Amino acid sequence: MTRGNGSKAVSDGAESAGRANGTKIPVHRFPTGNGSEKTFEASRNGGGNRPGVEMNAVLGMIHHAYIRLLAGHSFDAQRTLERVLASQEVATLGGAVLNTARLIQGMKPPGNAASFDGERKRWLGCPGSARVIVRTLGKFEVTVDGKNPGSRRKPPYRPLGMLKVLIANGGCAVSEGAVVDALWPDLDGDHAHDARQVALHRLRKLLGSTDAIAVRHGRMFIDDDQVWVDSLALETLTRASVPGGSREKAEIALDLYQGVFLPQEIDAPWTSRLRECLRAKFVNVVAKAAVELESKGQFSEAASLFERGLAIDDLDKVLHTGLVRCLKQASPPGVNQTKS
Repeated sequence: MTRGNGSKAVSDGAESAGRANGTKIPVHRFPTGNGSEKTFEASRNGGGNRPGVEMNAVLGMIHHAYIRLLAGHSFDAQRTLERVLASQEVATLGGAVLNTARLIQGMKPPGNAASFDGERKRWLGCPGSARVIVRTLGKFEVTVDGKNPGSRRKPPYRPLGMLKVLIANGGCAVSEGAVVDALWPDLDGDHAHDARQVALHRLRKLLGSTDAIAVRHGRMFIDDDQVWVDSLALETLTRASVPGGSREKAEIALDLYQGVFLPQEIDAPWTSRLRECLRAKFVNVVAKAAVELESKGQFSEAASLFERGLAIDDLDKVLHTGLVRCLKQASPPGVNQTKS
């Protein structure tokens, strides 16, 4: 299958096939690498007793990655596929699904696509041309086209709450159930569905685009093209290789990490996992760069990195121990002593 045909096959979303009883089955078509296509019917088990909802969710994620790849957003596609291949769901759905995800992961974007390095740069701390900037580290702040949409009125609690929940769950392939459980734990059935739909509509309006938050097969996605989030950029940074090495990675991390994740939601259980994860990753990036400097005998530079890390997280034991160690090495006993 040529790339142009591939784009046509999925650009309008999953197709539907009719059952005898009239129920529609979402159908996904992907390339196989030999000029043909692999077709999956999302709501069928695919063998054994595997529930169709899992197939639906996983294929929705792969489908999202494929569309992003064909649109030229290869780094975004790679991030989504990494999440697919690391999920527990995908392991239960058979080799065909895994092979399809890996095949797409190895594809190259169209010739007119933005460079991988350019797209990666945007996610390693530079918002670039994103219309919406979301700060969640040390504070919560949303700007749309350079303006705060809630500055002249009371901030919309539920829509912004939905945005926070999506970010706390990685911003990619977040189940609608996770959003409902976090924001409307006491609502059931149609009431929960209606509340989620209203909040989603208001959030899209707040962000100025219906495409800013996509929903595919029961999964919600933040559009990386339009929305830049500091915490998601930090997560990407910790997994990426940076041309300038560990020192440059630490500098970017220090710019991004301005404090704990969503400090106003410190008691919300759905924030705790990512909060601790980001804090640990930040410390690891800074400490690794400082230890490398320390190993080269650059104790003052290493101490400076440890100290800058402690200025943000002043209770971390790793950073504190490293700073003390470097200060001792930078000023050995007797060096500054004058003769009597």
